[in-house]
Amino acid sequence: MSEENLAVVREIYRAFAEHRFPAEHLTEGFVWQTAPNMPGAGTHEGHDAVRAYFRDWVGAWSEAESNVERLIEQGDEVIALIHGRYRLSPNAETIEARYAHVWKLHDGKAVHARATSGRTADDLGVDINQPYPSGGKRRPRGA
Repeated sequence: MSEENLAVVREIYRAFAEHRFPAEHLTEGFVWQTAPNMPGAGTHEGHDAVRAYFRDWVGAWSEAESNVERLIEQGDEVIALIHGRYRLSPNAETIEARYAHVWKLHDGKAVHARATSGRTADDLGVDINQPYPSGGKRRPRGA
């Protein structure tokens, strides 16, 4: 199942890179939860609400680029480590950030994604720097 989940998340990011909404990889009730310190912070539920959030968020920038640096399988979750570069206007300085998205999948579709403003164990709910225990799963934070 983990390879399938990784493939689904890769396809979601491929669709975003092609400026397409990846509805075929999201459940009808898909929930996108933003980091609390991000513009438009909140919870967006359903295709229409999530599509509108991304349209408005990306549309607020003169340039917006998010690159997946690494995907980490965590049971029914996939953690995407992201490097973003953003510019508010053509003459503005570039803002760079490293953050993560934590995707929850079920039956080959994403049901929930949570954006974080960082990559610490507190942000992610798991320490991605811990070695794999037996069974190949990442250790939950504090385990």
